[in-house]
Amino acid sequence: MFDYQPNKFLRAVAGHLLAANGVPDVVTNDRTAPIDAALRQYVLNPTEGLPDKLCVYYWFYPHRRRVVMKHSLMGFFGSNGASIYGHVFKFFPFGFWFVWNEEGDRSRQFNLRRLDVSSPLISAKSQLTLDLQPLRSMNFPENPPSNDGVWLVADQYISQAEDRNQVRDK
Repeated sequence: MFDYQPNKFLRAVAGHLLAANGVPDVVTNDRTAPIDAALRQYVLNPTEGLPDKLCVYYWFYPHRRRVVMKHSLMGFFGSNGASIYGHVFKFFPFGFWFVWNEEGDRSRQFNLRRLDVSSPLISAKSQLTLDLQPLRSMNFPENPPSNDGVWLVADQYISQAEDRNQVRDK
């Protein structure tokens, strides 16, 4: 557990997530997806609260691979269309899942902590708990942990980066 400023922290994470858009995603004249429009408004306006339709979950991510998956959806077989839609953003030491307009609380099965911003003050302080156990797979949540799930995403909305092997001069 450590002290932090939730409004500043979440705005910084959301801003980096928005900046990770692919070029086609930001140069088209298409309507902006509701989750992105709400995140932009939240990030750019310090008096704006976290959108009601948005839940931000987080977990300990002890891996060097950085991952951005935008507009992804986890579906569940035999659930009459139940799904979890949003963006996933992972970089050491955090994984974040920005879930938009979730119905049915399907994400509860993963026992993730929720990043709540309860104060309207931009510099309000709080404490953040980062559970080191259970250790989740490097491929969570895109590789559903049960046999009843499927992950859907378009290639142009995924990016990942690994650390380069460093060559040392002798």
